[in-house]
Parts: sequence; structure tokens; C-alpha cells
Amino acid sequence: MDQTREALECLSFATRAGKVWLKQIDGEFGYMDDDDALRGHYAIHALGGDALSTFDSVSELLDHGWVLD
Repeated sequence: MDQTREALECLSFATRAGKVWLKQIDGEFGYMDDDDALRGHYAIHALGGDALSTFDSVSELLDHGWVLD
């Protein structure tokens, strides 16, 4: 979790195809558009593109079990 916090807060995360890939503690996968992540808008989408959740902060994202994949 600390690595995810540092990467998102310092904007030092890897992207693939314009997406920041994440996984949730329960095994679910999703992504954020890299432009959103750079602006601090943490909207996570399912693999099919539907929005799953939007968080106001890195702490909130982590509290819901999401980390960088």
C-alpha cells in the first residue's frame, strides 16, 4: 500500500496503453485513465470500461483495498 501511495502522490507510476492498472484486495481488477491519475481524479473502471468507483484521495482509494498492479 505504501508503494501505491508514493507512486500516485509523486506521479511516478507506470502506464500501459494510457491506463494505470490496479487490483483490489478481493481479486477484482480495474484501471484509471493516466490523464485522470495525473490530475488526482481517481476514477476506477472495470475491464469493460464501466466506472466502478471514484475516490477523492489516494487514502480513500487505499481504504477500499485498491493498489497498483
